[in-house]
Amino acid sequence: MNFSDVEYSEYGESLETYHDLKNSFNTAREEGRKEGKKESREEEKITIAGKLKRQHVFLRVFLEVSA
Repeated sequence: MNFSDVEYSEYGESLETYHDLKNSFNTAREEGRKEGKKESREEEKITIAGKLKRQHVFLRVFLEVSA
């Protein structure tokens, strides 16, 4: 099937739009993963801090361990 000049131009624009959207989606997904990992690490630190507090670990020790 051969495209007319107008159809070919529209097809090219459509491909460009598709690639732009796909790249935006992939970037957003990667940023979301990074943010999720960061939040996970923060939650883990809070959990560890709670466990250390329940064990009556001194603040100085906690700061050295969590640094």
